[in-house]
Amino acid sequence: MNTLTNNLKKRLKNTQPLAKWVFTMRNIFWWSLFGIFTFLSSFAFALILFLLLNENWQFEKFLDHSQIGVYVQTIPYFWILLYLVFLFISWHYMKNTKNAYKFPASLLTLGSLGISIVLGAILYTTHIPNTTDQLFQKTPIYKHLVSHKEERWMQEDKGRLAGTIWSYSEDEIHIEDLEKKVWTINIKNTKTSPILNIIKGEKIRIFGKKINDKEFQAERIMPWESQRGKHRSLNKNKNY
Repeated sequence: MNTLTNNLKKRLKNTQPLAKWVFTMRNIFWWSLFGIFTFLSSFAFALILFLLLNENWQFEKFLDHSQIGVYVQTIPYFWILLYLVFLFISWHYMKNTKNAYKFPASLLTLGSLGISIVLGAILYTTHIPNTTDQLFQKTPIYKHLVSHKEERWMQEDKGRLAGTIWSYSEDEIHIEDLEKKVWTINIKNTKTSPILNIIKGEKIRIFGKKINDKEFQAERIMPWESQRGKHRSLNKNKNY
């Protein structure tokens, strides 16, 4: 027992205390990692907001799914999972920072959650989520992981079509669909959304019936994005 005690004393005597700068650098390291993963969680939250708030839920009823099925299909599980992972990592690094031990885990968790939500909401107001989503859509794996409107509305055999208006007249419009194919859309007796402008370059989605490989009979025409404040430009349109 005495031998063990003496050995411990010798080791403690020979141990040199760490310099103050080591603790400072370690604290900076933990705060840096916390900042990085807090930003990543905020970024993921901004993508979640973008994908959910730009769905135009009132128009999804034209899909051949139940209302619950539409919600289940459009939830961005991929980004929600990433958000939770980044949030957990940022919380983990926060609790390793100096003086973090003084606060309860629940408070640290709420702090990380609050920061990521606020920053995510700010990022949502920029073009970053839209640009990021469009870039990721070019990768095949992302298309499988995240359900998009493009896939749900490019099913002309089921009466759904989407694209950009090239030209229009009183009875028909010409669009280039999302796969770069040109269609003639018959709009006689067609209802349009009150927030839609029938103008060149407008991206729309159409519910109706395929006539042939180049023609489509529209029953309803709706805007692609959720854009408040738009108005109808066709005087003959009925209320939606």
